[in-house]
Amino acid sequence: YQIGYDLNVETGKGERFQDDNNAAIVMTDIAAFVSFTYKPSKKLSIQPAVRYGFNSKFTTTPTVSASVKYDISKKVIYRLSYGMGYRAPSLKEMYLNFQNINHNIQGNEDLKAELANSISLNWLARWQNINIQNTLYAQQIDNSIVAIFNSSGIGSYTNVASSTLFGLSTQLDITVTPNFKLIATIDLIDSNTQSD
Repeated sequence: YQIGYDLNVETGKGERFQDDNNAAIVMTDIAAFVSFTYKPSKKLSIQPAVRYGFNSKFTTTPTVSASVKYDISKKVIYRLSYGMGYRAPSLKEMYLNFQNINHNIQGNEDLKAELANSISLNWLARWQNINIQNTLYAQQIDNSIVAIFNSSGIGSYTNVASSTLFGLSTQLDITVTPNFKLIATIDLIDSNTQSD
């Protein structure tokens, strides 16, 4: 099993930050997580995990993930994975007004936190010096944070109500010598975005 935590503290102050009193803006993000691996057989392993966090400016949501790996043989492996994700906006996205000759982007204090769900199926096959890996995946994100620019080139961060992503990735590895490997990758991606 594995137990851990992460801590992130952001502090911003200066003319480019939106604060009328010129006071420092601080955001703290603390999280703890636990995961373990259960092997009911030599070929099957299951790894669940849970993460819970605290954010000083946003209400957090517990997230869970799980993966199931099945070794058909030493040369063929299948893995099914599911995961939830949570991301609070950064201070830059909320408060920083960045302007120079090439950029003009404004922070947005009304941003919401992102919530995501993803699932993937991975298949790996090995033959002597050749590896082939295929991954089929899908991801759905609520309140995705993106930068939107108007016709004048002025941008601001905003939330996209819902976005989905579907993909298929294939990678071929050929080991020619112990010091030389050829790698070819093909990615097919389709996305759909809905705004309020």
